[in-house]
Amino acid sequence: MSPAISLPGLRFHEAIEYLKVFIFAFVLICIAGIASAQPVPGSITRMSVDRPRIVLAPTCEHPVYGQCPINGVVGLAGIADEHSTIFPPAYLPNRRTKDDYLFFLAAAGDGSGLVVLSDFGQGPDANNQWTLDYAPEFDHYQNPPRYGPIFAEPMAHGTCPTVEPAMFLPKDPTFDLNYADPGTVVKDPTNLANAGPGGLIMIYEGTNTCFGLPFGFYATMGVATSNDWGQTWPGYRYLLDDSGDPLYPLPSKNPCNRFPCVGPQAPTGALGGSACVGNVCTWSSTAQWPPDGSYGRYLVVGKYDSIQNATSKGYQAPSAFLDDVNGGPSPYLYATGGSLSIARAQLNGGTAPLSFHKWYAGSFSEPGIGGNDTPMSFLLPLPPPRGPFILIPAQYCADPEQERTMGSISYVEDLQVYLLTFVCISKIGNPLNPDGTTPGAAWFYSTNSDLSHQDQWSAPQQIVGSWSAFKSNSADCQDYQGWYP
Repeated sequence: MSPAISLPGLRFHEAIEYLKVFIFAFVLICIAGIASAQPVPGSITRMSVDRPRIVLAPTCEHPVYGQCPINGVVGLAGIADEHSTIFPPAYLPNRRTKDDYLFFLAAAGDGSGLVVLSDFGQGPDANNQWTLDYAPEFDHYQNPPRYGPIFAEPMAHGTCPTVEPAMFLPKDPTFDLNYADPGTVVKDPTNLANAGPGGLIMIYEGTNTCFGLPFGFYATMGVATSNDWGQTWPGYRYLLDDSGDPLYPLPSKNPCNRFPCVGPQAPTGALGGSACVGNVCTWSSTAQWPPDGSYGRYLVVGKYDSIQNATSKGYQAPSAFLDDVNGGPSPYLYATGGSLSIARAQLNGGTAPLSFHKWYAGSFSEPGIGGNDTPMSFLLPLPPPRGPFILIPAQYCADPEQERTMGSISYVEDLQVYLLTFVCISKIGNPLNPDGTTPGAAWFYSTNSDLSHQDQWSAPQQIVGSWSAFKSNSADCQDYQGWYP
């Protein structure tokens, strides 16, 4: 077994410096509301978080990937590089181990992709410390043992397909060619029989840095499905050997070490017979291939029609929320990304690929691919220009020198309200008391009683105690202990 991931010497709320997922640990919520026979939505008047007593600054060995990774942990460059998902014991069916927590995390760096870790039923120890290791049922590289991602981009970081001038072939426009990391994994309540494409749905970020302007960057949202409750996920069926097996099976990625170097050439992803089930790309007695026609990995949100001119971030750092709060046979899956734009798709029992529509001008009316979008209501309009006699409500985090990102929606059952948390990156200091010069970040929150109306979010407020200045002077490595809340 590989060395275990340990969160050494930190209390539970301090462990966010490593996993970046437990933002609600030691959160104080002050509730204002009136109890009645017919409950009405309450409100959250204040949230706060304890600052860690021990601050360990990670080193920036991979500044090209943005935030500072945590290095040297079981061969992973850093966790978590996106929003994460934690499943409680016995949540996923058909498992040999049923008493452990499962952590679906995004790894960073050259080993990027989806990894699944387990606490092996131990939970936190007396010091509130979690010890994690690769979940053995969620890797398929035992002969010899090779631990790594079970879902990843098809081509290694920093590599691009060969341009063939004689054949006039462009560089590969596959939407997740260079980066494919999970945002959120959900169980499909309309497909608990695990039929068709499978009962697990993953929202993930797909990035292509090879297609478009030099050094262009544009992130899109994709969906991937699993038909064995997360043990395998779809890959691209290309570059096969004579036996029909992939030349670069997981956890490997195409290193572009042969000429010509080719990619999947799948602009919007792969479904059915054009996808592999993990590393199974032809008929096998151990996995169903070809899979259902709706099984696969595919683009759902992004302005992909203009990716050749992409220089902006797009829909990076996505997360998802399954709105089954009010019941009903066909709930919606909401996906948030970029500067808090949002789209949704109605679940369909696994009968077809999901179709997302973006929130725009008061309704979910624009197509997920290529359509317009309107950010959540409180972001528009921006406040007036700063001046000596103009008071700007800094708690709105809507100053032109501030950036909203990494939004995540949850539901507070006691209050019957949806809760949005996000990161505010501020170049001008703490939004509560900006000094005009200090770059850093803080958490904010907002509430809403109806997700079908994205124009009803409350004015966001800062989560007290979450602000800290960046610890690095490098613009490429923003060291903040609170990404992906």
